[in-house]
Parts: sequence; C-alpha cells; structure tokens
Amino acid sequence: MAGSPVIGPSQFICRMTRTTAALAVVVVLACNEREGPASSAALSYPVTRTVAVVDTYHGTPVTDPYRWLEQLDAPEVREWAAAQHTLARSVLRQDAFRDRLIQRMQHYGKAWDQFEDDAPDAVVQGFEYRRRPAPGAAYQRLHIRKADGDDSSRVLIDPRDFGDGRSLARFQVSPDGRYVAYAISNGGSEWVETRFRRVSDGVDLPDVLTGMLGGVPLWSRDSRGVFYVHHRRDAERRVMFLEPAVRYHAIGGEQSADRMLFATPPGSVESVVQISYASDGRYLVVSEGSGAVWGSFSWVLSRMHLMDLGEKPTPTLANPLRAITSDKIAGYQVIASDGPTLYVLTDRAAPRKRLVMIDARDPAPDQWQDVVLEDETLVLHAMRRINGRFVGVYLRDVQPLIRVFSTDGRLVRSFELPSFSNVMELDGGESTSELVALTASFLQPPTQTTFDVVSGATRVKPLFSSDFHTASYRTTQESYTSKDGTRVPMFLVHRKDIALDGSHAVLMHGYGASGTVMLPEFSEDVLAWLEAGGVFAMPSLRGGGEFGRAWYEAAIMSRKQTTIDDFIAAAEWLIASGYTTSQRLAIRGASNGGQLVSATITQRPDLFGAAIAEVPITDNLRYDRGRHRGQFGHASDSTQFESLLSYSPLHRVKPGTCYPATLITTVMNDDRVPSWHAFKFTAALQAAQSCQKPVLLRVEDVGGHAGDRGPDSWMEDAADAYAFAAHHVGLKLRLTETPPTP
Repeated sequence: MAGSPVIGPSQFICRMTRTTAALAVVVVLACNEREGPASSAALSYPVTRTVAVVDTYHGTPVTDPYRWLEQLDAPEVREWAAAQHTLARSVLRQDAFRDRLIQRMQHYGKAWDQFEDDAPDAVVQGFEYRRRPAPGAAYQRLHIRKADGDDSSRVLIDPRDFGDGRSLARFQVSPDGRYVAYAISNGGSEWVETRFRRVSDGVDLPDVLTGMLGGVPLWSRDSRGVFYVHHRRDAERRVMFLEPAVRYHAIGGEQSADRMLFATPPGSVESVVQISYASDGRYLVVSEGSGAVWGSFSWVLSRMHLMDLGEKPTPTLANPLRAITSDKIAGYQVIASDGPTLYVLTDRAAPRKRLVMIDARDPAPDQWQDVVLEDETLVLHAMRRINGRFVGVYLRDVQPLIRVFSTDGRLVRSFELPSFSNVMELDGGESTSELVALTASFLQPPTQTTFDVVSGATRVKPLFSSDFHTASYRTTQESYTSKDGTRVPMFLVHRKDIALDGSHAVLMHGYGASGTVMLPEFSEDVLAWLEAGGVFAMPSLRGGGEFGRAWYEAAIMSRKQTTIDDFIAAAEWLIASGYTTSQRLAIRGASNGGQLVSATITQRPDLFGAAIAEVPITDNLRYDRGRHRGQFGHASDSTQFESLLSYSPLHRVKPGTCYPATLITTVMNDDRVPSWHAFKFTAALQAAQSCQKPVLLRVEDVGGHAGDRGPDSWMEDAADAYAFAAHHVGLKLRLTETPPTP
C-alpha cells in the first residue's frame, strides 16, 4: 500500500524490530518437563578484574572498578565479552521452549512476508524497485522491473558485492529515473557509505559520500545533485551526531568540493539536523533539533530553517537559509505546501499539537494562522493532507480516532477505529472522497479500511489471514495509580478464561522516553507468549507522548525517576489485581527501555522473577547523551549530576542483594549505546548477586543498535528473551505438537 506511515517504526523505539504477524495454536497440549537454563549455582562466570578508579563529580567521589571494560578494542575486553557470550549462548540455546518459539514465529512470519511483498518500495519513471531476500541468505538485494505488469526483474544492487556483512540500508531513485543513491552498512552500523548507481547498466559512478548516519540524500529536482547531512566522526568524543552540517553534492564531483549550506558550531554534540522538501522541492526545509525525537513528528526542541531553491529544476544555492524561529522550544513538521504557503504541524503554544499556516516569505511566529486548533482533550498524533483535506490521527486515552478537516480547518467527519488498534498508514482511496487506513492491533492482523468522507460508508479488507485463535484472547486497557497519584493506563492481552488467582506468567514491556507513543502492534513474539499461556502488559509510562508534551515533560531531567515509579506501580498493580506474583513477573525493555529495566531491578529487585535489558544505558555519568541532553541532562552540570546519579543503574547495584534472573544484551558495533554499558552492568550484577538466579550477557559482534544481522535475526533475539523469561517465571510449554502449515 502506498503512502507515508503515520506511526514511525521504533523509529526505533522500544522493540527495534519490524512489525510482524502473530502466532496461532489449534490444539494446546501440556508440555513435558524439560531441561531448562541452569541456575547461577551451576554457572561459572568469566573472571572480571577490578581497578582502583575514583572520579570526583562536583565534590562527590564515585568509584568505577570496571572502567577497563570501556576499552572495546582491547584484546582482554574482547576475550571477556566472548566468554560471557559463550556462557549465555550455552544456557539460552538449550531450552526446548526457545526452539518451538522460533518454529512458530517463522510459521506466522510467512503470512506477513506475503503481505509485504504486495507493494514495491518505490515506483519511478515506469519502473518498480523492491528489496527482496537473496536466495538462501539473510540479507536483501534491490530488484528492478517494469511497472506495466511484466514479471521479469533483475538485481540492481547486491550489497554483498562490497564484502560479507554488508547490507542495503536505504535507497532513493533520482527524479529522472537514471540513478539510484544507496547506502551500504557494514554489520548493521548506522554509519553508512553512500554510492550512486546508473540504472541502465548497473554501473556505479565514482562518487562516494561518507560521514552519513543512516539516511540517504535528497535528489535535486534536476537529478544533477543531492542535498545531505554530514557528520564528523570522532570516536574520542563518544557521541554520534558531532557537528552535523547540510551540504550539496554535484554528481561527478569530489565530496571535498561539496557546498556547505548549513553548519552547527565546532564541537556541537546536541543537535540533530534533518532535511526535507516543501512545495515539490521549491523549498529546502532544514530542521535543527535536540532533546528527544517524537517519532515521525519532530525533535521536541527544534528550530526550522527554509531555503528558497527557486522555481527552476536546477536549485539556486545562493539564496540565504532563513530560520523561522530563533528559539528551540517546540517541534515542527511540514505536512503540506502550496508555493510559499506551508502547513506545519507544531506543538508550539499547543502541547497536544495544532496545524498552522506559515507564509515562507514572512515566517515569523506572530504571523502564523491557525488552521486546525489544538483540541481540548485529544492528542493530535499525526496528520497528512489527502485529496485536498487534512486528515489527523488523534489519540483518545491512547486509542486512535481519525478526524477529517477541510482546507480551512472545518471538521468534516470523524471515523472511529477498532479498539486497541494502531494506524500504521494513511493514504487516499480510488475516489477523491476516500481515505484508506491500514490498522492493526495485538490480536488483529493488518486490515485495510476505506472511509468515504462524504457518505461515511466504510469497507473493510483483511490483508492476510492468520490461524491464531483470536477469539480465545482479549485485549483490555486498565488504569492504575502511580506513586504521585497520577492515573496511568496499561494495555493487557491474555486468554479470556484466565482466573485472577496470581498464577499467571506476565511479561511487562516498558519504554517511557523520548515522547514515544507505545501502541499495539501485531507481532509474532508477543503472540507466541500469549499462545504459551502468558499475559502481556504494556503500560503508557510518562516520558512517552501518549498524552502530549506534558506527559513527556513529567519524566525528564530531574523528574526521570517518574518513569521508573510508573513502571514499579504497574508491577504492583498486576500483583495486587491477581494477575501474577513477583516470582512470575518478567520485564523487558530496549535502549531507553533497557535503562528502565536496569534501573527498576536495582531499586526493586524483590518485585520481579526475570528481567531482560537489551542494549541498555546503565552508566549515567560516563555517557554523553549528546542530542538527548535536553531530555536527560549531563553529569558536567552540577544541577543535573545528582539526579543522574540517583537512578544510574550501574551505581545502584548493591553487593549481597538477590537480583532477578537477568539477561543483558548488547552489540559490539552499537553506535548509539556503546556495549561497555552492558559490560560494566553485567560485571557489577554478577559480583553483587547473592542468590542462585543467573545474570547472563549476550554479546553480538555486529548488528548495530537495532540488532540488524538479517531480516529474521530479531526472531532469534526475541526467542532468547521470551524463553529466558518463561523459564524463570515458570511458564510451561503449551504449544501444538505439530504446528499447522500456512
């Protein structure tokens, strides 16, 4: 289905895996007793030496006995990490539950893959471009074929031509269809090398662009050059986004000759620069943001700049870049444009967002005109212009509602959506009065619904079927009271027939950062847990954006403990309500969610039976969050140091404590959260553990922060996590003896 997504992919948020299909079961059998992971009494951890390192922060001495583990290239550190991984793998991979989970996820993943195959990734100048797995391999190649129905295709780009472990990160076809700009990643690293390939004969041009993180460039309208964001790479600074700058590269020229259009100050680490077009390429939009990224919307602290490139296809690069605002207090996203008129979604003076009209010739905020006003109760989550109307996805208590507005901001019609669902995509229908929404939920496979704005009629089209027995399960949204009295909602998914007797294994997933909105998604791993008899819980923690900017700002800087308090309160509510007990409750989170899990078990180790902290941030003092300083702060600031230390997971580990069974994961080439966070936290937990619950560290060599080692590598990681949790909270294997075929 064409159209831009209105919900970002974990954007990398909490899961860092693609949204996928669910698992099903026809006949549920009791499991046979199985050999499970060994307890810590049977484990022999690698020897971890300590060093006498003491740092003084604003008069406070802080010891750092595992400082040596930060030297990731040192042979001793590599050997230690390899030994930890070998131990973890020997424990994790011996569980029969894990093997069955993999089988079930692969089974149902086939149905999702068939759905994904329906639409090309791009259609330009009569040709379709599709990324498809290489035969018998776990990486993707780029194929091209005519869009007139001819089934013949050829491989245009095979990333393994550049060496083993290379992958195709992104691509963009030039407007005239002659070239493809494509980004090659080494081992899933977000630092990419961008090249240019001629479509006609598959030959690369000599141009190679380095210093790019992730994204591909924007082609100029005349297809003779590209705009891109360059970063200086300096490992000693320990940050990703160092001195971002916008440059223009003329095809056929040297990168050293590229024209600088926008630059951040020397040594800058707090800005993320992004570029886009408005008015079909008439204006170059440069967004300079920091603090936290609101998914596909914007960074919470942004400044937007405009450059008029002129009306001709060849861009006018001599025009000045003009800042629309002088301050950085809000987020901005250009939704649509007509010549110099820009329609911008913003939360400036509107914490639940509004749509404003800006004249690019006079863009000062006091000249803005409201088009769609901020709603008094609903949160405007995403907006697009479709068929001459503004279509907004709103959240009402973390559940979506579609509202359609005329060009002057008049509400035309509202459309209710299935309960506990997620709008994955919005697009126009076959007629100008139609909207097409792609939705999914924990239990509902992706469904296409066509809404007629004039008549109000709807047509529902399931995009693929699943033999998961959805009728046997239910999703609810419950509310609990956090430590400070705030009402916090939480999604729960489980079998319909469960008794609230405390007997159930519960897996609670958490994030609560960066304004990220945690919404239901149809996913193999979650439903594998349900299929086996577990309960899945996902609270809407503060620090996220479920209720707008105020929900986010309630848990940043010195208030970050609020996210942890919300998570702990959710666990206590699940126990008090009879869903589970502390011994049968597992928690999981990644990245900022990994920090949440790590911090939570150091504050309430008695509350959980198992914990999975993936690519976690654990040392708040040694980690420069750079672009996220506006969300978390930095230890160099005396006013922020104390709060950072107060919840820093590494510094709260106490010897002689019985911690939950804990699985910590990391990747050696993680560009966002260096693996030494996981190393130091693992070493501290293993040394402090006073009971027989294991502390394991899984260390992958490649994959980057998102763990991208191939299209299905996430299944291997998820199976490790769920099988580990299942064993340590007592979830018995209840799966089909012979899985059905698709």
